[in-house]
Formats: sequence, structure tokens, C-alpha cells
Amino acid sequence: MSSSPEFQPHLTLGSLTHREGLRGLAETGFSLDPIAIDGTSAFTTSLFIRFRLSDPLRRAHAALEHRTAFRSGRTFDPHMSLHYGPPPADGAQLERVTALLHQPVLFDRLAAVEMDVPIEDHNAVQAWRVLETYSLPGP
Repeated sequence: MSSSPEFQPHLTLGSLTHREGLRGLAETGFSLDPIAIDGTSAFTTSLFIRFRLSDPLRRAHAALEHRTAFRSGRTFDPHMSLHYGPPPADGAQLERVTALLHQPVLFDRLAAVEMDVPIEDHNAVQAWRVLETYSLPGP
């Protein structure tokens, strides 16, 4: 997976037209159950883990949707990208990637990240800037 730019594994709750604080979006960290590994031809979803929706995740997304700066029109699709750009051509990482389906993933913080959208190339990923990080207490 060396052709992908480095990025922090993350799940996107949504996007805002301007910065708002993160407090109140989630009261605790939460675990999500992976349900599938998938891929598309889109730069940011060339290889990703899809998650089962959970009540804590629904509540956090709903709290974000109620912000005045919420940017609507994007379907909420809980996933975590493993690779950006053209998918790896070889299956060398397949065993390591499929092993990710066998355990829940704990999300223990929220981050506000400034970025230009859509993300269509490696330079856009490298330009991301973390504005705020909010740690969540354990579930």
C-alpha cells in the first residue's frame, strides 16, 4: 500500500461550512463492528472498511447535523479508508486487511480537520490541518 499518502485512519461524521466546536457531539468513545471490506474507483474510497451503524454513532452524526454549519447533501456512510488512490495491484496485504474484520474498532476522539473538498489527489491529503482534537472518555 505504499502508493497511498499517509493519513490518520478516521471515520468522517460529516462536514461543516465553517469551524464549530466538537464538544457535545459524543459523550463517550464508541466501538464499531466492521462488516465488510470494499473498494471503489473514487480516490478516497479505493479500499475501506464499512461499519455497522450503532446508536452512539447515529447520535453523534445527528448532533453534527443539527449544527448551523452542517453541510447537507452527503450520504452518511460509516467507513474507514485504508488506502487512497488506485487500489494496490497485488494481494500481499489481503490477509492483514481481512483480519481487520474480526474485531471492533474503538473511536476515542473527535477531530476538526480543515481540508478542501473534494479530496481528489495526494496533495489535497497532505494539506489537511487538524484544528481541534477532543478526547472521548472510554465507553
